[in-house]
Amino acid sequence: MTAGKNTQISLVLSEGFDARAAEELHDQLRTHLNIGEPDYYYTRSIDPPQIIQLIGSAALWLPLGAAATAFLVTFASTAGKRLADDFYDVAKAMLKRKEMAPLATASDALARALKQAGPGASLVIGIDIPDSFWGTALVINETKAENIAVELSRFAVNVAEISRAMNAQMNIGHAPLGRALITLEDGDVVIRWISQRDMGRHEVRIPDVSVGVGRR
Repeated sequence: MTAGKNTQISLVLSEGFDARAAEELHDQLRTHLNIGEPDYYYTRSIDPPQIIQLIGSAALWLPLGAAATAFLVTFASTAGKRLADDFYDVAKAMLKRKEMAPLATASDALARALKQAGPGASLVIGIDIPDSFWGTALVINETKAENIAVELSRFAVNVAEISRAMNAQMNIGHAPLGRALITLEDGDVVIRWISQRDMGRHEVRIPDVSVGVGRR
């Protein structure tokens, strides 16, 4: 599988994920996103990690862009007037707004699927660089819809710059070996990976657009 060649966001689930729940997740996600049929990740591990993975090109994540931007702007302006403990109550209320439908639908569907997957399940979202299985990805260890919405929004508003940065690295021969991991740190999007060419550790930092969005 090569970078940027897929026309749908790939949906990969851990082995043993309930088939009916997988079908429901797929149906809900494709309301606003172009999602491929569920695929399954098999391992010989006795206790395999439970993962829900969505990997696709930056363009395929665009349907979340407007809702994610509106969500972050409103969330920052409203939550800034509330105590920290109330932040996610604000997010929960905001997701009921009509303009948030793409974000709310995805977040709710993923929260239900993570609950179905069981304790310790993780959500992996990313772009298809170096490929549509490993990708360049953010791991979300949240299970509530409103918490997932915050992280999904931050990814969505940064996805174009993440894609540009990683394509630039591919062009100079620094293709990742396996997955490149995204973290959000102190106003930056940080991407770390091991290079296929030299087995060296590489890191790219780009400004976290979601921070600027929240200050508008």
